[in-house]
Amino acid sequence: ALEVGRRILESYPKESDILARTRTAMGRLLLGKRRKNAALELLNQCIDVNNTSPGVWKAWMALGEVYEFDRNFNDALSIYRKVYEDCPKTAPYSWMARIRMGEIVMRNSPTQSTCTMFRNVAEGNHPFPKARMIAQLYTGDHMPGTFVQSWTRLHPVSYAHHYRLARKALMEDRKHEAMWHLEILLAILPQDSWGYVRAFGFKNEIEKR
Repeated sequence: ALEVGRRILESYPKESDILARTRTAMGRLLLGKRRKNAALELLNQCIDVNNTSPGVWKAWMALGEVYEFDRNFNDALSIYRKVYEDCPKTAPYSWMARIRMGEIVMRNSPTQSTCTMFRNVAEGNHPFPKARMIAQLYTGDHMPGTFVQSWTRLHPVSYAHHYRLARKALMEDRKHEAMWHLEILLAILPQDSWGYVRAFGFKNEIEKR
């Protein structure tokens, strides 16, 4: 996959969106291989404050994930806030960034401001079902069973809903349930994937609480 990525980079040297998407995908592969410095180098090559192509915003979101994984929550929050404020609302990244902002703030304690963040996405004027259903889960408008059904219809081969259900359980101080969802996810995901690394890091964070 990395070799295919290199070929794409060589074939489209002037296509900024293709370059950003490819570097972001390669960065996630490297993160799964625990090669964080190489991944960050690729992701930082994507960042261009004057470029508003979707691939660039995807790279910003990936950088936020790395900072969040490193528990550098202030920088992660700053990145997600930038994406929310600057990315066009016609792209899904703005709305997902708002959810990530709420998740970070919720790590400390549930507040009205975080509920407002999730409510913004749940009721926002956008066509993105994934962001809306996650926000509705967090606001309580979607019960977990309904959320799983909706997620399965939208992503029939994805098990990432367990990550969101773990977040929801932790928000309500149900640590054992959160751990259960993460253990299921870790049993399914390849150990050399970025999703596995993130879920493993989240599990360790819960264990230390």
